[in-house]
Amino acid sequence: MKLEIYDDYIDKKILEDLELDLLMNKPWYFGCDTDWDNPNRSITLAHVIPRELFTPVENYFLQKLNKNFDISNIGRCYYNCFRKCDKPGFHTDPGGHTHMFYLNPEWEESWGGHTEFKKEESETPQRVAPKPGRLVVFDARWIHRGTEPSTFMPDRIPGRMSIAFQERE
Repeated sequence: MKLEIYDDYIDKKILEDLELDLLMNKPWYFGCDTDWDNPNRSITLAHVIPRELFTPVENYFLQKLNKNFDISNIGRCYYNCFRKCDKPGFHTDPGGHTHMFYLNPEWEESWGGHTEFKKEESETPQRVAPKPGRLVVFDARWIHRGTEPSTFMPDRIPGRMSIAFQERE
């Protein structure tokens, strides 16, 4: 499978309408790309929801995916919010494929926050910018990571937000 990128998959107006809910109503927890007992762990803001607990927000995204993809094997979603100075590590996801939406209704290229993908550890990563409403679909076994936003990101923006729908293993 190749890296698939779909621009404007979610309308920017929808992202604007969802922003307050994402910031004020979704619980954000500390997440880690490695085992918690790893002394080199990198902690970011995250939130995992199993499919049986999806709210109308997650179900909206799932129904958008259902127009072009088989969603029968999606088992959970994983929210990320990368902040300035976060240092997320490379990792793989569970399952077969990951379907990731960028959630910020506003984002400038100079703000960073790209996602980096590589099939093998020795490769130079391919970078994908977090364009509002963009959907990225990839093989969950690919090594990837989000990157921290730059200092150019305005302080009124909490971080680079995304939601990834992950298939069951």
